[in-house]
Amino acid sequence: RTCNTQGCPTDCKLSAWSEWGACTETCGSGVQTHVRSIVAYQTRGGKSCEEMGVLSEARSCAEQNCPVDCEWDVWESWGACGATCGVSWHERTRSRLVQAEYGGAACSGSSIEQAECNDGACPTDCEWGEWSVWELCSAKCGGGEQWRHRDVITAGSN
Repeated sequence: RTCNTQGCPTDCKLSAWSEWGACTETCGSGVQTHVRSIVAYQTRGGKSCEEMGVLSEARSCAEQNCPVDCEWDVWESWGACGATCGVSWHERTRSRLVQAEYGGAACSGSSIEQAECNDGACPTDCEWGEWSVWELCSAKCGGGEQWRHRDVITAGSN
């Protein structure tokens, strides 16, 4: 005679794990997952699918540093003009606020900027020409006067 004809308990059956999926980030801190599915549910009191383990796992990925582009700070104020009059130069500077790292773009441009400055014309001295020859005496006798003159070549300025 036959006995115990009822079916034996069977546990939940899970598939193999899938390959890890793509990382959610290319740098910094991302996450990637892989999954498995239920192939067959338990029967007659076998182990449940929950007892067999999780259906999805996650892990950190892309933990390398992201590129950081260089950034300039704001320009400082212009320095004093190099001369008090006439054409001269002054400059201003700026510093790097953020250094380029991990393949980020370098700062473009210079950390120093120069520009022409002109605080007006410089004062000039008056420039005289040569003296002329003495003119004839104003009197033939008894005391006369003689004159000579010179021209202004360049008038002075303040």
